[in-house]
Amino acid sequence: MVDDQRTRELLELGEIEILGQLVESSNETFLVELTHGDCQCWAIYKPELGERPLYDFEPGLYRRERAAYLLSEALAGASCR
Repeated sequence: MVDDQRTRELLELGEIEILGQLVESSNETFLVELTHGDCQCWAIYKPELGERPLYDFEPGLYRRERAAYLLSEALAGASCR
């Protein structure tokens, strides 16, 4: 089972090392390795400065990525009735 607190600490406090760039994506998108203490994982990083402006969205699409993660975490404990 995933330790939610350790995962959050890794995502929020971890050191980022860029491993590569996904060149086919519409915005700058990087494969990164996160390290915090003895915890380590790969992740996708989409920096705000690498966004292409969209006419129907405010700048800061990267915030949607975090919101999607938080929503998926909140729904993970929900059950259908």
